[in-house]
Amino acid sequence: MTNDLSESYDANYYATYGERPLEPDDPAYVGFFDTVAKRVGIDIRPSTVLDVGCAFGMLVAALNRHEIDAKGFDFSEYAIERAVKAHPELDGRVWRGSALEPIEGRYDLITCIEVIEHLDEADGRTAIENMTAATDTILLSSAPTDFVEPTHLNVRPTEYWSDLMAAQGFFRSHEIDVSFVSPWACLYVRAEPDLRSTVLAYERSLSRAVQERNELRTEVQRLSIGASVAEERLTTIRELEANFAIEREEHAGTAAGKSTEHEAEIAKLQATIVELQTNLMIAKDAAIGARAETAAAEANLHLHLTDLHAMQTYYNDVEPRVEELRKHAAAGIEAGQQVEQIHNSTTWKLMWAVLTPYRKLKTRILGHG
Repeated sequence: MTNDLSESYDANYYATYGERPLEPDDPAYVGFFDTVAKRVGIDIRPSTVLDVGCAFGMLVAALNRHEIDAKGFDFSEYAIERAVKAHPELDGRVWRGSALEPIEGRYDLITCIEVIEHLDEADGRTAIENMTAATDTILLSSAPTDFVEPTHLNVRPTEYWSDLMAAQGFFRSHEIDVSFVSPWACLYVRAEPDLRSTVLAYERSLSRAVQERNELRTEVQRLSIGASVAEERLTTIRELEANFAIEREEHAGTAAGKSTEHEAEIAKLQATIVELQTNLMIAKDAAIGARAETAAAEANLHLHLTDLHAMQTYYNDVEPRVEELRKHAAAGIEAGQQVEQIHNSTTWKLMWAVLTPYRKLKTRILGHG
């Protein structure tokens, strides 16, 4: 480099980078580069990518996560060390190098995002020559403002870089929008356009830009009218607020007395509310107790029904036996009545008298035996 500022890109530089320190694991930066990688894969569809000035390798890592073979280099040794530490898989995929040196190999796409403005004018031309020699497609983003940054040595508008690219046979693509990188990002493609196709491409792009500008102007006019109406309403509201403040001051004394009455009424209502809440809690407790008693009664009823069912079953089993016993009892009564009639008959009495001496003789005989 004509002005070697490589040592300027140390830990302090990245810690004070822009409005937000650049950290390889910062969710905001990780999310941004992941979005860029997705859009590159969808819109440009390269198989191989080289990121010139890769810093902490966040875009390289994101592209590889999306299955794009990506590599990168940066002339800050500190940046490359942080890149490999944050993304061990990048070891061998990122290295310390300079855009002022010829690039080995060829790539489907070379990206150079917010890097080339850090080179002076001569080195910027050299970097473009080296990049255009190693690819047919370049995604270039270089801030056209921010002159305050001390490491910005060659801040230029977009047409400046387009002119340098055209000198190398690269022309801006009007078919692929790369504003997902930055509003000033451009995609340059190697081509040999004739005058007619070039005019057509620029006219197409200009037509879209004019249409967008007109629609935005219409929207700005609509919003301006709405803002005017809102301002009028705001003025009216402020006047009403001022009048209300005056009336409030005039009625402050009367309002104070009414306020005391209202406070007393509010206190009564609050006491009533507390009482109602207490009664409600008591009623809830009573309901819970009633439900418990009902459940116990239902349980007892179930037990009684069970016992009744058992008794009914027992009765069904015993009833035939009782009926049979009744029949036997009836037969026994009838037999007893017949015996009684025999005992009371004359024949029985005569036989008893005749046989009495013989019974006594038998008793004496058996007693001696």
